[in-house]
Amino acid sequence: MTAGLVNSAGTSTNAGTINGGANITGGELDTNKSTSIISGGITNSATVKAAGQVFGAVVNAGTFTVTGATVGDGSSVTNTGVLTVNGGASFTQTGTTANSGSVTIDAGGKYGGGNYNQTAGSTSIGGSGGALTASGSMTVSGGSVLNNGTVNAGAGGVTVSGASTAFDNFGTVSAGAGAAAGALTNRATFTNESGATVTAPVINTGTIAAKGGTFDGAIQNNSGGMFTVMGNVTGANVFTNAAGGTLTVSSGGLTLETAVWFWREGENRAFSRA
Repeated sequence: MTAGLVNSAGTSTNAGTINGGANITGGELDTNKSTSIISGGITNSATVKAAGQVFGAVVNAGTFTVTGATVGDGSSVTNTGVLTVNGGASFTQTGTTANSGSVTIDAGGKYGGGNYNQTAGSTSIGGSGGALTASGSMTVSGGSVLNNGTVNAGAGGVTVSGASTAFDNFGTVSAGAGAAAGALTNRATFTNESGATVTAPVINTGTIAAKGGTFDGAIQNNSGGMFTVMGNVTGANVFTNAAGGTLTVSSGGLTLETAVWFWREGENRAFSRA
């Protein structure tokens, strides 16, 4: 098809190539075969099931479900609706994702892009192989993130901000490696659950509830930051509690492989070196 597709009712099925993009205002588009190609992007306010190749921007205000391996050309994804990556499926876009709706990556599902920006809504990543990769950065300035799988950010790191923004980590959060390493910068509320891992330096001016797990990078708790240890937490680097920062141990303790410095009174009995 060379003139593009407009679907306002019923179901359209594509196992070949649609040039000129697809505009789905009603009904459903099933472009979910390994041979399916959309060139010119997809604008959806109804229902789309996708696999194969999607070239061009994706703008979703409806229900967009990735059912198999799906690759893009580096264009953007804008989601104000419901975007789901099924288990065993993958959606690889190297452009920027802007989410203010709902993104769900099921267990075993993969979502990959350049930058991932969330201003509202939610992102949920399933365990057992569920992964969100942002080769640039992940910025969460609103809504919530629930990670049971893996978040892989690039050198731009992971930034969490906003008065009511919450990031709950049951899995692994990482930010680059080596010379390209980024950081987890928290200005909102970040919770690290028992068994969870953060493999990046942490810069905190918000609230961190460390219920357990591991922090593999240096932790900088700056003025205004509240870091509360609520279980057995291990670290592979330095904890620096700067002037104006609050470090509280309500239960458990913090075990570090290197030193810990205080710029204020702290309960030294709660900390040890491995």
